Amino acid sequence: HTMEKPHKCEECGYATVELSKLRRHIRTHTGEKPYACPHCSYCSPDTFKLKRHLRVHTGERPYQCTICKFRFTQSNSLKAHMLTH
Repeated sequence: HTMEKPHKCEECGYATVELSKLRRHIRTHTGEKPYACPHCSYCSPDTFKLKRHLRVHTGERPYQCTICKFRFTQSNSLKAHMLTH
């Protein structure tokens, strides 16, 4: 079963099944950042990064260490922390 990737970036050859993923990828070349934070001047190329940024303002820390219960804003910070136990 092969999955065809019909949507291709003309700049670098990146290919994907979903057109929305290609549009998001193209922003890496154009530098476009259409998603603005309502609290500061931060702008993001995609909604995922904006959501992650918003935690700076809300104080949300959704990732928790199962050993010491310390909480983190980003999953990669939790992964790095887990190596210290």
